[in-house]
Amino acid sequence: MIPLVLLAAGLGALLDVKAIPASVPADTVFFAQIEQDAPAELCVLSGLDMAIYSSRTDVVRRVAFHADTTVFDVADITGDGHSEIVAIENGRIMQYNIPPQDHAPEPVELFTLDTLLKGPVQPPLPEPAVLAVSWYGETLLALPVQTGFELRRLDSRLIASYPFQSADNGQQPFMHLFYADASDGEDKGGPPGSLRLHVSSKQNPDADLPPEFHPAEEAQPMRQHRWAPPSQLAQMAEQAPENWPWFSLRTDGADSTRVLYAPVKPHMNSTQIRLREISPTVNPWSESGIKILPARQYPGILAAPRGSIPDFNGDGYADLFLWWTPKPGKSLDSLMSAIIGKTWPIHVSMHLFNPEKMRYEPAAVSSIECRLPIQWFLKIEDGSPLRNCILEDFNGDHKTDAAWSTSPQDFNVWLYRDGGFASAPDFTYAFPERIEGIIERGDIAGSSRMSLVMRGAKNLYWLCPVQTSEKPE
Repeated sequence: MIPLVLLAAGLGALLDVKAIPASVPADTVFFAQIEQDAPAELCVLSGLDMAIYSSRTDVVRRVAFHADTTVFDVADITGDGHSEIVAIENGRIMQYNIPPQDHAPEPVELFTLDTLLKGPVQPPLPEPAVLAVSWYGETLLALPVQTGFELRRLDSRLIASYPFQSADNGQQPFMHLFYADASDGEDKGGPPGSLRLHVSSKQNPDADLPPEFHPAEEAQPMRQHRWAPPSQLAQMAEQAPENWPWFSLRTDGADSTRVLYAPVKPHMNSTQIRLREISPTVNPWSESGIKILPARQYPGILAAPRGSIPDFNGDGYADLFLWWTPKPGKSLDSLMSAIIGKTWPIHVSMHLFNPEKMRYEPAAVSSIECRLPIQWFLKIEDGSPLRNCILEDFNGDHKTDAAWSTSPQDFNVWLYRDGGFASAPDFTYAFPERIEGIIERGDIAGSSRMSLVMRGAKNLYWLCPVQTSEKPE
């Protein structure tokens, strides 16, 4: 079987589609920077074997981890511009060199250290983790041990240590449960073939780490949204506006203004929007200085987007992405068409924010009509019947584009241009099998062009930007 197949670009030559054989159980899929001057590559981990795929060539590189490997990181730990893999095998810290092609050679042992990243009794399966960190111009290994969090060089030299806080700091222990076969007869109290239960209790350790080691989301000025699942949207209309779901008006989260939204009862086919402003001169946690502007209604139901908050025209303000569908009428022709075709129409509209008027425009900048399988309307996901819906930049112009499937075996992308979206997609692709969903996404080249990985029953499909020297319109 050919491990990597370029299925060709779809309509509009926007994305290349590469088919990668999938394994069962599901693979672990992530992007990693292998060459520091090239786009990130796709890593597919199946058990102990990892394959590395490039968006530029058909070369597939492979790494086989040892059976005791628990966690690993892909990073340039030697400073040569080419990434290596550092892995933990119980008490051994190992380095795997990534080959230019084919299989990686056997790893070398850097040093031994008793870390908290040892595996359980059962043979572990390796997982990606952050082990290599930048520290004053050099790359160190960040390793948790029994007493704290340590930073070490590749020769094991200890550079810094951050002790864990004492157990009386209010943290709660958590229970770790696992089952094992008791048929070996060593455990008493159960018949052959039964399971024995092991229980272990441990504290959740916490160290006073430097700010640069904290998760990136902790450095954000504020959380940018609080979506509500579809099952709770109907209840939101009866709540006070301050309890409504919301998202930040500014896509960078730098402004405290929030966009509150809730459906309009009783028909639930339109959305009311209110802005919540906070005076910059008052305590943001105090109710004084909070101003909630009057509600405005927009036709359709606001869909909580997968990915970034949409900014279609690239002005830094969040825009609205709404959908609605006509109710079945008395027309026999329309009902027969739906029954025979097993599809139903849906309308998607986008409203831009007007910062001068501090409101969303009442008229949609664009409206797209398409048909979806009827069964998708019976099971709403992510706030709409649209499947594989993602709002991201696909052509690198720093404006949000829209993409979704209109059947179980296709994917379509509409590009935002001056004046809005066209009625027909700019890119469409028909897969040879049903698509189960999007499992990974990322900007692999830092060009603001989104790459996606979608899963089918037999293959993974990598949709990566077509390489071009032309600038986006």
